[in-house]
Amino acid sequence: MIRLCTQATKQAGIQAFFTLQPRATAYMEAYEVDREDPTILRLEHEVFSHYHTQPTYARSVADENRFFHAFHIPVISMGPIGGNDHVANEWVRISSLDTTAQAYMKIVNMFNSLEPKLYPLTISG
Repeated sequence: MIRLCTQATKQAGIQAFFTLQPRATAYMEAYEVDREDPTILRLEHEVFSHYHTQPTYARSVADENRFFHAFHIPVISMGPIGGNDHVANEWVRISSLDTTAQAYMKIVNMFNSLEPKLYPLTISG
């Protein structure tokens, strides 16, 4: 990860230094959805193109990404238009909230029309 960050900043002409601090739990490998996954292709065709939205794909270590990836379930994160995510002065364009809600409803309806796919779940004590 440090190598990737160092390469990216160097290519951008930014001088930076990165370190990882020791922690009690292991650092997780970043997850990136397979853009050729049939579910992702369907979302792009039926949802993103419908709302004239170009998705941005990025690597992530968010818990939901890593958990569902372990069960081979593709993960996307979707929200309203905004900026300054998770920092001071985070903002959301109010006019995009309705569109986001409609997109979520379209996704739910899209998946309600599918045969349920059971994913094996093992819970240990």
